[in-house]
Amino acid sequence: MLDTAAKSEGIEVKEQKPQQPGPELETRTGKFNQAVISIDDTPEKGKARAETIGGELSKGGAIVGEAKVVGNHVEMPVSYHTKTPNIQHINDTLDKAANSSGIQVKENGEDRGARLQGARDVARESGGGSTLMERERS
Repeated sequence: MLDTAAKSEGIEVKEQKPQQPGPELETRTGKFNQAVISIDDTPEKGKARAETIGGELSKGGAIVGEAKVVGNHVEMPVSYHTKTPNIQHINDTLDKAANSSGIQVKENGEDRGARLQGARDVARESGGGSTLMERERS
């Protein structure tokens, strides 16, 4: 087939040089998590609250989906990695949302535990462990 292409006018066939394998990537610790923020409010107010929370989560590096009306509440999916440098911001934002009236953060216990552990690990690795520990005690 390449011989036929090489004989065609305007087509140049070049031999491809074999590529060397790239460097091995470091194994990434942590995990990808997902949560759904559920807001019991009118569609307009619920979406506005979701946008505010979503904006804060985006600042921390989370991927925020579109807020949608589902029945009598608004739901917004969120995904993030537990070892992202700004996991503490994501952690704080999700906890603040969960403690707000009319808002539920739906995530399984394992994901919540991994999120908290990720925040501890990142704080320890960056030297900010004492601040996180003080926050956990209060």
